Formats: sequence, C-alpha cells, structure tokens
Amino acid sequence: MQVTLRCLALILGVALILCVPTGCNTARAGTSDAPVSPLPAAQPASSPETVAEADAPAALAGPAGAALEQAARDDKHLIVLVYGAPDDLTTKVRAVLAEARKALSAQALFHELKVDDEREAAFVARYRLADAPLPLTLVIAPNGAVVNAFVREAMKVDELRSAFASRKYAEVLKLLQDRKLVLLCVQGAHTKHNDASLTAAKAVVGDEKAGDNIRWVQVAPEDESSRDLLTQLEVDPKVSEATIHILVPPATLAGRVPGATTKDELWQAIASSVSSCGAGGCGPGGCG
Repeated sequence: MQVTLRCLALILGVALILCVPTGCNTARAGTSDAPVSPLPAAQPASSPETVAEADAPAALAGPAGAALEQAARDDKHLIVLVYGAPDDLTTKVRAVLAEARKALSAQALFHELKVDDEREAAFVARYRLADAPLPLTLVIAPNGAVVNAFVREAMKVDELRSAFASRKYAEVLKLLQDRKLVLLCVQGAHTKHNDASLTAAKAVVGDEKAGDNIRWVQVAPEDESSRDLLTQLEVDPKVSEATIHILVPPATLAGRVPGATTKDELWQAIASSVSSCGAGGCGPGGCG
C-alpha cells in the first residue's frame, strides 16, 4: 500500500522528526484548536495542472538526474524503481512497471536504478536512499517532490495511477521536503479578510528574521484542481474566512490562523506552533 508522508520522511532518512497527534496542541488565542497532525500522502487529483518550468528540480548528475529533467520538461511525474540485490520481489515490481509504462505513458516517465550504482550517487544522496528499504518505488512530481512511495511492494497499476499529485500539492510538498515552513493561504472568491490574511503572510516571509526558511503558497478553497491538498487538510470548500495553515517539515499541520490577522499575530502563532514541540523537538512518544 502507499505510505503516508510521515512514514515517507522516515524512509527517505529525513533528519527532521515530526510531532504525533497526541501530546501536541496548538490551541492559542486567535487560532483554531486543531491538534498537530501529519499531512497524509497525496491522493489522486481531479485534474493535475501544469508545473511551471521555474518549478523544475535542480539539475542532478547521472541517468536519474537526466530523467528528472526530462519529466520536468514534459510536465510528467517520474516513477523510479530503486533496488539492491536481485530478488523475486524486485522482479515482480519490474513486471508491474512494464505494464504501467504502457498504461501511464501520457502521465509519467519511468526509471530504475541500483542503489549502489556510482552514476546515480547524486540522486541517491538527494533523496536519501542509501539506507532505504528496497525495492522502493518512488513517485516524483515534475517539480522534484516525492509525492508517494511503495515500499517493498508489488503495487498494482491502478495504485500508481492514483499516486500522482496536483500542482499545488506538489508545490507544498517540495517546500516541506526542502525544509521550509509553509504558510498555506487558503482564500478565494467568497472568503472574508483575504487582503489582511495574505498581507500578513507575505510580511512574515519577507521579514529579515524569517531568513530563507518560510514560504507562502495561496490556494482557493473552491479550486477543484487542488482538491487532493484541500481534502487532506480538511478544508471546507465553502469556508467563509481566509485561513492560514501553518505547515512544518517534514509534513505536519501545526496550526491554523483564521480570519484577519497581522504580521505580529502571525509570528506569535508560528512561534506557538513550533514551540509546542519543545526545544528538544518531537519524538515517537509525543512532544518533549
């Protein structure tokens, strides 16, 4: 089965550890009382959009790097089989991927690599695959974000068909995988306080103390092309107020700030979200 991004972060060796739903709570003045929760794996989008060329992943040496660049140019996902020593499971996965190449050629390119192939060292390092359980099948969006993974599993073609992400979901995941805190500004044609909410988010991102660590992304609650992202965050398409969702890496919804807000109030909300896990970070048993 597909893994959640919580598990995916561990599989890929991401050093940052995320909070579990129990033990962390971001209740505070001016924000919702939603507990900290992991952002699940991407689900099929109703109609994936084109990823801008500017969103293409940074160039990597080696055959897998070339495949990433080609996928970005073609605006397709890249499905990568990473394997180690030959075994029956790898053979079965290859057979599924051979079938998928025919069925999904309009949506995806395919590549496979041996984890210890020196030519693929840059890709293995970028995606932290040296110690990953193998065989591992990665689904990578055109912008280079890993949006799904199948771990030691001979998945079905239909599961691969459902593993792609919309442009907005991929954009958010790429930022999180680059270890950026994301201010997801959910606002649309029918939400109130749009200007105040977005202005606060932009002010925080532009603040000197934010450095290069925070980004803002805007999405409309009624945007059907981004329904995968909105569904995972449980956004009501008819929400009445602009809402900033605070997402921290690897993939955690740490808090929400609904309605009108200011730069200072948003900074306070971000500080509360991050500090809810304590100075020592979060562990398997909760926040310390």
